Amino acid sequence: MDAPSLAKPTSVPPSGAPVRAGREGGAGALARALVTLALVMTAATASLEGLGALPRLLTEPAEGRLYSSVADLERRLRQRLLLPAYFPQSLAWPPKVVRATGGRPAVVVLEFQSRESAGPALYLAQTIGGAAEIPEHMLPQATKVEEGPLKVGKLEGRLTLLRGGDGEVWHQLTWEQNGSRLALRGSGGLGQLLRMAGSVRKEGP
Repeated sequence: MDAPSLAKPTSVPPSGAPVRAGREGGAGALARALVTLALVMTAATASLEGLGALPRLLTEPAEGRLYSSVADLERRLRQRLLLPAYFPQSLAWPPKVVRATGGRPAVVVLEFQSRESAGPALYLAQTIGGAAEIPEHMLPQATKVEEGPLKVGKLEGRLTLLRGGDGEVWHQLTWEQNGSRLALRGSGGLGQLLRMAGSVRKEGP
C-alpha cells in the first residue's frame, strides 16, 4: 500500500486577495495612462505653439518690422527702451526709422537723421530680454578698421572704427546695461558719441 503523502495542501488565498490585487493593478495602469496623456498634451501644445510662430518667422523681414514711433514700439514690448538723455541739436528727433525683431531676445534699431545733411547720422541698437549679440545684419554693412576696449561711463565697453560703403568713417560703441546689449553708431565726433552713450537710461516705469 502506498504511503500517505506528507505534502501540505496548497493554501488558497482568501477570496478578497485577488480582488485587491486587481484593484492595485488597475490603479497603476490608470496612473501610467494619465502620465502618458500629460506627455502627449505637452508635446501637442509645443507643436501648436511652434506652428503659431511659423507664419511670423516666415513673414518677418530679417531686419525686423517697422513701427510708427518709439511709443508704439514700447506699447508692443510693454516696456521702456534705453534712450540717451543727452541728444545733440545736430540730430533730428524723433527717429526716422523704428524697427524691431521678434523672438527672445528682441533686437530694436532706431535710425536718426542729421539736421545738417540728408541721410542717417546715428543708429542705436539694443536687445530686449537678454544681452545677446546684436546681429550684424541689423546695422548697415561696414568694414571694421580698428577695435579696442573703451569705458562707457563706468561700464566696460568697446570702440570700433568702421568705414561705410561710401567711404564715410563711423564710430561704434558697444556695451551692456540693465541686462541689454547696446550699440551706438555715429558719423559725428567720438566725444559726442561717448556723451550720448554715458547718458543712456530708461525713462518712466
